[in-house]
Amino acid sequence: MLFVLFAPLLLTDEPTGGKVPHGGADHHVHFRSDSSSDAWAALCEAMPGACGEGLPSRPAPTSVDDFMPLLDEAGLEKASVLSIAYFFGFPGLADTRFNDPALVRQENRFVSRQVALYPDRLVGFFSVNPLADYALDEVRYWAEEGSLAGLKLHMANSDVDLANPEHLEQLAAIFQVLDAHHLAAVVHLRNRNPEFGYQDATAFIDKVLAGAPNVSVQMAHMAGWGGYDENTDQAVQAFLDALADGRLQRAQVYFDLAAVVLPNATEEQIAALKGRLGEIGADRLLFGTDWDALQSPAETLDTYQASGILDQDAWEQVTANQAPWLR
Repeated sequence: MLFVLFAPLLLTDEPTGGKVPHGGADHHVHFRSDSSSDAWAALCEAMPGACGEGLPSRPAPTSVDDFMPLLDEAGLEKASVLSIAYFFGFPGLADTRFNDPALVRQENRFVSRQVALYPDRLVGFFSVNPLADYALDEVRYWAEEGSLAGLKLHMANSDVDLANPEHLEQLAAIFQVLDAHHLAAVVHLRNRNPEFGYQDATAFIDKVLAGAPNVSVQMAHMAGWGGYDENTDQAVQAFLDALADGRLQRAQVYFDLAAVVLPNATEEQIAALKGRLGEIGADRLLFGTDWDALQSPAETLDTYQASGILDQDAWEQVTANQAPWLR
């Protein structure tokens, strides 16, 4: 969500019934290797406030063994697994042994090997802090290696400033590599700027996406970082304006719903979200959970349906949607 990922849910050891999947997908899933669990523990020690009250000091590693029963339980066919290798580039770990490009490569390879166990149901995304001096090398490696569908970026965790021309130039160079290889991107756009909103999203659209027309982009958390507030709404407006005036093509952009309905959501936030979803259109919306940080797919489906953010027809379409990289 904000700077680092939350701890995983407690998981059962037994499969949950093995329902036959009927379609649809979870477009926002994270697995965690032993190394990234160790990095989280190091961060909790170095920056106690970064881990959140009540969360474990070392979250358990997660894998296909934990997740696939949950995907079956929800009746979903496929999932996108997003690497958290960017976490090793988190500024709070700069003075630790975890600030190591070898660990970034290792975490991305962990995801690649995990999704290879279920090639008909899972695709993977590599990740990296885009400001790291090794970022372009990591992107080029996986673009040429070919086992993963695209790149996951986390602007807040990576401390990206979307008002900084040098940061935008680095992002643009990375997206040009993705564009040349027809790879996708999943982007956690919201950064640490407390005034994040329309201008930040517009800069990303005009300075980064405009130069990468072959990149299909999934805006994680509806271009926010979870929940739905005014800052996120401003970012969504920037995308709608860019689509309306032709700076973006509709087929290029998707919005995922991971973590946008939280337990403390107000009636006003739900109403604002519902209105925006109607403007975007069900064909551009992707179901996602942010597991292992939040609820299981089945629990999230129940939470979202009960929230009323979509009417029944739109809900059925969204839960059946699969992004191009999953088809």
